[in-house]
Amino acid sequence: MKDEGLVKLILSDPDRGMRVLTGQYSGLICSVIRKYLSPSVFSDADIEDCAADTLSEAYFGINGFDISKCSLKTWLCMIAERNAKDMLRRYYKTAGTVPLDEALCAEDSEHAEDKLLEESEKKALVSALRKLPPADREIIVRKFWLSQPSKQIAAEMRMSVSNVDTKTHRAISKLRKLLEE
Repeated sequence: MKDEGLVKLILSDPDRGMRVLTGQYSGLICSVIRKYLSPSVFSDADIEDCAADTLSEAYFGINGFDISKCSLKTWLCMIAERNAKDMLRRYYKTAGTVPLDEALCAEDSEHAEDKLLEESEKKALVSALRKLPPADREIIVRKFWLSQPSKQIAAEMRMSVSNVDTKTHRAISKLRKLLEE
């Protein structure tokens, strides 16, 4: 069913409309979510919960959806991506540390490193990150891959904000040197 018709159906007959939406887009939604939630950490039930949250958010937000700005598919993918990242952030907050490999899976496809890193450059960056002391690596991953503000990093790592900012600056300098080698 086309976007316009599906939106009208959800608005006029929510139960039927959501069944059609779910049938048409649940596979795509789950694929987007799996891109961010690694099976080594998250169960199928976690993926399903995140997908259900996405569909629920779509249902309650359908009145605000503007078909002239983007397709329904794009809108649903954006909601799924945001929900998956939120779930990942909640996990890291309770887990206490951020494993490098897991965080890289959560990379924001539009913003992280401006999507310009070639695969070999990405491998070099990961290699350089692994050479940093664990606390520095943790700060870099939290700040640049998970987009956490310094204040949040400071609270979760039990540091001052100025200490986080100083360590960030120094870690970036170390990374530059390692990447130049």
